[in-house]
Amino acid sequence: MSWRMLQCSIPHFYPRDEICVNGVLYYTSLYKACMIVCFDVRSEKFNLIEVKGASVRRAVLGFMVNCNGKLGFSMSENHEGNVGFISGKSSRFKLWVLEDVEKQECSERVYVLPAEWKNIVGEHVLKFVGLSRTNEIVLSSWYSVKPFYLFYFNPGRNTVVRVEIEGVDMDGSKFAVL
Repeated sequence: MSWRMLQCSIPHFYPRDEICVNGVLYYTSLYKACMIVCFDVRSEKFNLIEVKGASVRRAVLGFMVNCNGKLGFSMSENHEGNVGFISGKSSRFKLWVLEDVEKQECSERVYVLPAEWKNIVGEHVLKFVGLSRTNEIVLSSWYSVKPFYLFYFNPGRNTVVRVEIEGVDMDGSKFAVL
């Protein structure tokens, strides 16, 4: 077995972050324009989505997540409208889902966090992990902390649950990786 190089016709930089959803590796890249690079592992072909206008902000600042087999971008806002990590100070967040790669169509969902959000999350800085099979939005601590928690936000019921995960080896690294 040996490695081989694949060429992409458009020059771009390697990703800031990446995610694989149903055999397609997605990553954001900045070169002459902001784009989402899609690499289909099965066909070994590249596809590019140029990101324009207000979408640049969510592609660069948002977090890529798997939304039930579709690429999603999540971004939070605090009570002052500042964009960044989701935390106890966040009041809402947005989720964009790439509904059709060929047509480059996205849907947008805005989730207002429940009143108990601040008390349950506290000072934790969170990142989006993805969606559960029951469509709960799963978040984890951004930094390695003890105790380690997962947070489940149910948008239908507007509830949040914190679950302590025991036995997670933090091995001294700064970031938590799930």
